[in-house]
Amino acid sequence: RFEGIVTSNLGSLLRETGRPGQAEQTLEKAHAICREVGNRRFAGVTLGNLAIVYAEQGRLDDAERTYEQAISISREVGNRRFEGVAMGDLANLHTQRGRIERAEACYTEAIAIHREVGNVRSEGIALGNLAGLHLESGKVEQAEEGYRRALDIHRRLGNRRFEGAHLCGQGLVLLQRGEAGLARECWLKGAAILRQLGDAYAVQTQSAGMRVACARNGVAPFEEGGG
Repeated sequence: RFEGIVTSNLGSLLRETGRPGQAEQTLEKAHAICREVGNRRFAGVTLGNLAIVYAEQGRLDDAERTYEQAISISREVGNRRFEGVAMGDLANLHTQRGRIERAEACYTEAIAIHREVGNVRSEGIALGNLAGLHLESGKVEQAEEGYRRALDIHRRLGNRRFEGAHLCGQGLVLLQRGEAGLARECWLKGAAILRQLGDAYAVQTQSAGMRVACARNGVAPFEEGGG
């Protein structure tokens, strides 16, 4: 039982440090162990983490199916906390696939669950991710407020990874408001945190979004000294 839990945690660490192939193999092994020993609760958690790997590899159908399995198992065993986490991750996937209404509904449900169980850390993550969705939808004021609330939580809890990601998002809000200089400063600060943490995938994702936003607003990419 403990081997399955530790193997699952190792798989998540491999993903976060940019080794998706090893992460996938390790998480699949962990899931097999959890099933073998009847650890249904952690099997759901492992599936949720495996779905993230699939999503980051562009295997969106596999990711969506695996998220739904993770949510179903978590509901079945009463793991309300992880149900909220996986619901937020599924919202990210819907956002990636352009399903704005479904994404917003999932984020809203996830935030409600996080508040219900007192999961402030995940509440901050979901608030910031919903802010990104609002920015893409042209709801700039809602995006600005969402990022403000999310960053307040991240800093209070010391969640550097999402402080970095959502600082990048806040930078794009400033860019949308026509404050390119402040936007560049904010985005570079966020990206520096992500690089310091070694989150290669997050840096790549944030850089791609930044380039699109800069092109849309007629400024040079921030990483090239634009602004």
